[in-house]
Amino acid sequence: MRNGAIRLLLVGGAAVVASLPTALASAAGSAPVTVAVWHMEDTGQTMHDSSGNGHDGTLTGVTTGRAGVSGNGFGFFGSPSRVAVPSSPSLNAGSSTLTVTVHVNLPKAPTTAIGDFDLVRKGLASTSGGDWKVEIMPSGQASCTAVGSSGAATVTAGRQMANNKWHTIVCAMNTGSVRLTVDGHLVASQVKPIGTISNSDYLTLGAKISNGDQYKGVMDEVSLAVG
Repeated sequence: MRNGAIRLLLVGGAAVVASLPTALASAAGSAPVTVAVWHMEDTGQTMHDSSGNGHDGTLTGVTTGRAGVSGNGFGFFGSPSRVAVPSSPSLNAGSSTLTVTVHVNLPKAPTTAIGDFDLVRKGLASTSGGDWKVEIMPSGQASCTAVGSSGAATVTAGRQMANNKWHTIVCAMNTGSVRLTVDGHLVASQVKPIGTISNSDYLTLGAKISNGDQYKGVMDEVSLAVG
């Protein structure tokens, strides 16, 4: 078929007429670029980034060799128990879409007194440039928060996950929306002005860099993609 041929596409249920190359590009979009992959098979004090981008992290009080969703995973049962990854511009959402994927297995949800379990986060509420985080709330549900230059958005939804089974959480955030997917199902989304998210804080897994909001469970196969 020749370039420039006209095709009728269904986009969001509406018929759209476009030339074939333009239509395909619009439908497919640009492919996300993986910026970090942590398989958590490590046995020492370093969590290695398998993406090739060098985003290695340092373990503190983490139990290695726990049964993971694929191979081994990390156990976060200490106080403190976290992994700290040095800051990098590629770990910020910026003005693109940042997608964070994490697999978790936990026996109990956090108590209301504790507040929440931090899974993955970069920055704090007081951080200049905004912050983002993925958490487990006292309800046992996943939560995703993005705070940017124009505002903030938080979504909390999905099944209760504190049941000693593996669950997959995917948080996608950009300048105008946050989407939360749990176990392959989109469970919540919020559209509102957020703006750019860019800070120079550590990325941490399992707790804040100051050791608050300590996660109690096993974590495995965490990745970040931008685009």
